[in-house]
Amino acid sequence: MSLNFIGKFKISNPDGTLKVYGEGDIVEREGKYYYASAEISGFSPEHGETRGWKLLNSAGVYTGESAPYEPVVGQRWLNTTNGMLYEYIYDGNSYSWVGIL
Repeated sequence: MSLNFIGKFKISNPDGTLKVYGEGDIVEREGKYYYASAEISGFSPEHGETRGWKLLNSAGVYTGESAPYEPVVGQRWLNTTNGMLYEYIYDGNSYSWVGIL
């Protein structure tokens, strides 16, 4: 599953039809970040996992404006400033954050 930062959660499109979120879409709602584990329409992130929304922090993804202090290899970070998802890697020579979204 690839992740795709959408922005703020919206229940409907400008024309009034229900918005459809695809698997891997990431949304922000009231300061929390969620991703769709399946195609979702008509349910807000507050409906939780029974409706397909998963809280990113509970999935092991750090969310914030700056990278976490003392990261470990494999850790993921959603930069809430630019909507990019990063993974902390070691390439055999150095450690760095690499964009994966």
